[in-house]
Amino acid sequence: MSGKIVDDISLKRVLILDDEIKLQDIMARLVRSFDLDVFTTDDGRDAIQEHSNRRFDVMFVDLDMPKMGGAQFIMEVREINGGHRPFVVVMTGLKDVTLGGLDVDGIILKPFGVREVEKALRIA
Repeated sequence: MSGKIVDDISLKRVLILDDEIKLQDIMARLVRSFDLDVFTTDDGRDAIQEHSNRRFDVMFVDLDMPKMGGAQFIMEVREINGGHRPFVVVMTGLKDVTLGGLDVDGIILKPFGVREVEKALRIA
């Protein structure tokens, strides 16, 4: 499975923010297989800096990270986006996650498969 999924996801810039390096690598390979630009990191501060330079269109964000939690990252991105609203998908292993009004566009539960990522990219 490679090449562009459909025209409506082409040219999207994708951020993968997760402290599990193995998951980052797998997702990055998957997203790149659709000819999309990908940036991976395990640090929310690095992701915010990179977002200010590149303006990601889609963000896959883990909630539970040691340096900066995903919820804090999402709140900061929503404050600084300057008219650009990225499509944010939370990734979590918690079955009973409470987002408490956090402004997200989707949730995928770990472990997840190719279909969940592809679906998020299609609707973003």
